[in-house]
Amino acid sequence: MWLRKRAKKTQRQIAVELDTTESVVSKWERGIVVPHPALTDLPKYCQAYDCSIEELIEAFSNIHGDQQVLQAAGLNIEN
Repeated sequence: MWLRKRAKKTQRQIAVELDTTESVVSKWERGIVVPHPALTDLPKYCQAYDCSIEELIEAFSNIHGDQQVLQAAGLNIEN
């Protein structure tokens, strides 16, 4: 994922920061599963990826190509 690469972090580093596994981060990046952070965890995700909330939403939306990732995060953003 471009956010992780821009932050110059490995999947392992992201996994440690988000208290998950490398395998899960890999599945997020390949679009196999969608992350389901609580709204209160979004700042932690932004810190891990060194990005804004808008960039985080854009990155995961582009991977999945639809609004499902936004809805899964409890966000409804109009295009």
